Amino acid sequence: MAFAEDFLKPEDTGPTKSNLIDYAGNDPQDMQAQVIRAQDRDYEERFAPLEKELIGMTKESGNKQANRAAKTLGQQNKISRQAFKRDLSRTGVALNQRQKASLSKARGLDAARNQANVENLTRRRVKDENMQSTASLIGIGRNVQQGVNRDLSTASSLQAGREAANANAKAADSAQKSQMAASVAGLALAFFL
Repeated sequence: MAFAEDFLKPEDTGPTKSNLIDYAGNDPQDMQAQVIRAQDRDYEERFAPLEKELIGMTKESGNKQANRAAKTLGQQNKISRQAFKRDLSRTGVALNQRQKASLSKARGLDAARNQANVENLTRRRVKDENMQSTASLIGIGRNVQQGVNRDLSTASSLQAGREAANANAKAADSAQKSQMAASVAGLALAFFL
């Protein structure tokens, strides 16, 4: 997991300078908000286009699959017609013109229906795959975001603790200096009296 410091480096040479964070404030909550905004910009600039490209590739391969399925079905129909003609010639059966026309019409309708079914099933399957890919990408993004938020919350809490410890140390130092000054003043007063 990346720590907040990884996002706060001024020498960051990432894809854009918009990922840099302003160091003006020392408030941990402001810093966390700046980091979250920087991550959002980074997502929009780097990962959103990649997601769109992946979905586009899936759709493209789906169209190729639909075309391939239709082509394969056409080849199967051709093989089926040839086998039927061979069977007719083996048995010596001859069809008249009306029977040939009726058979041709029925085969054409069957071929068209089968081709439409194959293409529609393939398109539905590709649509389902696209939905699954999108859901997977969203899930990955959410997991990453949850991890980052958890790490940033921890970093923010640690920073707040450090600031409280520094404030306590400054107060203790100030109290010690005041006490030392009072002790020196009391010794000086006792020495001169």
